[in-house]
Amino acid sequence: VNLLFTIAEQYENSEPEKAKQYIIKAGNLSQGLDYKNGMLRFYKRMTYVYAYLSANDSALFYANKILDHARQTKDSFNIGVALFNIGERYNFMSDYEQGLQYSLEGLKILEGKGHPPQVEASLYGGLQVTYLMLKQYAKAIEYGKKAEKIERELADKNPLTGTLVNLANCYAELGQLQESKKIYKEAVALSQEFENASLEGMIYQGLSDLALKQNQPGEIKYNAEKGLAVANALNDPFGIMACKQLLSIYWMYEKEYDKAKQLALEGLKIADENKFSEPKAQLLQSLATISFAEQNFEAGFKYQGESKKIQ
Repeated sequence: VNLLFTIAEQYENSEPEKAKQYIIKAGNLSQGLDYKNGMLRFYKRMTYVYAYLSANDSALFYANKILDHARQTKDSFNIGVALFNIGERYNFMSDYEQGLQYSLEGLKILEGKGHPPQVEASLYGGLQVTYLMLKQYAKAIEYGKKAEKIERELADKNPLTGTLVNLANCYAELGQLQESKKIYKEAVALSQEFENASLEGMIYQGLSDLALKQNQPGEIKYNAEKGLAVANALNDPFGIMACKQLLSIYWMYEKEYDKAKQLALEGLKIADENKFSEPKAQLLQSLATISFAEQNFEAGFKYQGESKKIQ
């Protein structure tokens, strides 16, 4: 059984369907042997693979199986973890209210019970994200600060970097722009030190957005160009699109409407290809603004109408 699971784990992130075949064989054998630990491992690996495949309904099904198993064996740690993971699955399905209820129930079981610090940090970080998505920024900051306090003591600084980015996002939403910028600056230094390019690109986008709110066109350009370089290196379509949109806004400030339009159209093409609906609406509105500035009212109203259909 353990050999089959070990083989499966080697394929989970490269050939998940092949991994699933080995996991199912191990699960069938565990069931035949009445091997309870084998069945728990089966449920966990199936949850992981389906989550990796973004098959959230199936991942949720097996996450509930883990919870049932933990309750049968009265394993409080796994009950708490299972509840929290079910909450995460609901979050991935954009049902944040339901996700929050499960996550808080899991936290109640696990918090302050002497588990490794990484466990509590992960719980607080997960709740920070959930509250951020629910636009409850004060609660997101509350749990983000709890995660930050623990993560500053850990050797692996990647979780801390992510927590700081989310804190900066919260402060930006609350209009506390200087606090947001200060935190972004620390986060970008950490992302570079620990070579986390994905987060580095997100931070430059955040800094560019801050500059937009503060009416600082030079800073918009500087950070958007930095972010675009990172996104191109990662071949990250969302990052490329977002940075092109920000650079388009910069050229609108400079009244260089041809450059602004070209970048907006390039961003729109990426949004179309990847079905990024909300950014597509924003880019169409940018194109409307550019068209109106050029006194091309026909094009402006056309782009504006297309944007409103999506919103």
